[in-house]
Amino acid sequence: MPPTDNEKALPTIIGSHTKIGNNCTIQSISIGSCVRIGSNCSISPRSKIHDCVIIEENTVIPSDMVVPPFSRVRGNPGRIVGSLPECCGGEFVEDCVQDYTTFVRELGD
Repeated sequence: MPPTDNEKALPTIIGSHTKIGNNCTIQSISIGSCVRIGSNCSISPRSKIHDCVIIEENTVIPSDMVVPPFSRVRGNPGRIVGSLPECCGGEFVEDCVQDYTTFVRELGD
């Protein structure tokens, strides 16, 4: 639906090495780099997901929620249930590179 005269549409920005599961609805302002979003998640308007975050399957991030870096989020409504070690960013990048390599290899088959 296009914005009205009193509204303004802003693009959603999604960082690098971010994985989004199947059947997700994304309306966030931004999603950082090295983020994992499980299947069947809903990310509501005006929410912001920082870098190196895991959002578990079936989680609903409410409007206006800001998820800090290195957090694990779960539930409906989504709540921060834990933190991640700072080294996880590198592991997320390696995982994405491996997935991309597999994807490209399968295209050639």
